Amino acid sequence: MALSDRAKSAVGTAIALCSVLLLLVVFPISVRVRIPGTDYRPLGYALEAVLVAVNAGVAFWVRPAWTKVLGSLVAATCLLVLCMTVASNAQRDSARLQRMACLHNTKDLALGLQMYLEDNGAFPLAGSWCDELLPYTIHRDWYRCPAAPALDCGYAYNPALSSATRRALSDASRSVAVFDSDRGWNAAGGLELLTKQPRHLGGDHYGFADGHVEWASRQQVLGKQSRYRWTPE
Repeated sequence: MALSDRAKSAVGTAIALCSVLLLLVVFPISVRVRIPGTDYRPLGYALEAVLVAVNAGVAFWVRPAWTKVLGSLVAATCLLVLCMTVASNAQRDSARLQRMACLHNTKDLALGLQMYLEDNGAFPLAGSWCDELLPYTIHRDWYRCPAAPALDCGYAYNPALSSATRRALSDASRSVAVFDSDRGWNAAGGLELLTKQPRHLGGDHYGFADGHVEWASRQQVLGKQSRYRWTPE
């Protein structure tokens, strides 16, 4: 038995209102559910796609104009939210990839410093550390942070290590050697050379005098309880 226009209008209105409720309550929860071991969140995308399809169908199925408008508006809103969610996730994924690439570059520079130390008995001079490290780095791209590709070098060197020997370091695992900066080639200095705003998800990368690297927030580095050392002692 075919439904009357009034019944179709009631059903369409109920579907639209339920869709709004799902959008406001369920969707924020569903986008947090991801496949273990990945950042893929199919549940939120699937819910949005279903809401778009259902409300678009309601807009074509019902006859009263105001119900058509309601279904169209809800469908358009769901589609907009879906597009914004996809764009936001894509931006976050891009930031994560940049962070991983930068961490890899910092590691390569830290290991290059270790090789230089082994061959020369001391760390390179602060004023020419990039130049002195070139023979120990395979690619010049290692000096470029992917979040700041226009810079010929996206990292700075701790001048306290200039000509320092391994024995001069009381704790190499806590002594900063290289870190994110925007001062360019052969830049050397301390905390003042950190970028104005952290480049990698609220933090920066640090390579240490023992060759290991870490990501740390500004609070971890600048706080009173910071374990990062900027002088050899």
